Amino acid sequence: MTDTPGEPLDSSEPEPSCAPAPSGAPPFPTSRLLVGLAGLTLGAWFFTTALALAALGLTHDIGLLLLAQGVGQVAGIVVAISMLRLLVAGDADLAERLGVRIGPDLLRRLEIGLRWYALSLPGLLLISALLAYLGHRYHFSVGRPEVEKLFSQVNRSPVTLLLAALVLSVGAPLFEELVFRGFLFAALRQRVGPVVTIAVTALLFALLHDFSRTFADPRTFPFAILYLGGVLGLVRERTGSVAPGMAVHALNNLVALILTLLNPVAR
Repeated sequence: MTDTPGEPLDSSEPEPSCAPAPSGAPPFPTSRLLVGLAGLTLGAWFFTTALALAALGLTHDIGLLLLAQGVGQVAGIVVAISMLRLLVAGDADLAERLGVRIGPDLLRRLEIGLRWYALSLPGLLLISALLAYLGHRYHFSVGRPEVEKLFSQVNRSPVTLLLAALVLSVGAPLFEELVFRGFLFAALRQRVGPVVTIAVTALLFALLHDFSRTFADPRTFPFAILYLGGVLGLVRERTGSVAPGMAVHALNNLVALILTLLNPVAR
């Protein structure tokens, strides 16, 4: 029987072990430790990106900015993978709990994740269209003008185009999924149910992308990113792995990059 979104992977296989630990058996690693690891990974990203930007003299050159972003992502990924190797060495159950186990059913999990993304696309497009209409109707920007201005330079150089593709479609999905659907998801899932876990990680995911603008004008809250974060959390819960979310995230970012480059305003 083939898997469909909403079905478990297989009734003959054990359920993904991201659920709360049985009562009487304290979860390990603790939620505090996992949240700390997420913070450490984010801290490495912010710190190295800030250093790179300072070294570049706060330039507005898209190529150098993408390079700085890439340096930060690589630092965050190195920290995350290093911590994961220390935590899950020889512990298959913990690897499963964190969603980082690579098993023979990986391709099937990827297929289920991509199927969920396909089903979610109409909702994502509807939210994006509604936000664009409301922004035009009530005179506020739902996009990020500074990002759109910078991306207008991407087409001018094959190097910046390659950097943009690597940062958005490789670095960002790996880094963000390890933090939000890896460490934070596992930490919350040990304590609360799937709905709260998905909602909280999606909210934090959205705020990370546009906190300063949202704080200045709540109308600019990135609802489309919140929706995507919910989809990624649902994929994580249904498959028990961060890998399908990474694939969905990468595909979504690649499509967004292509559409941005094709947009006449961004040229």
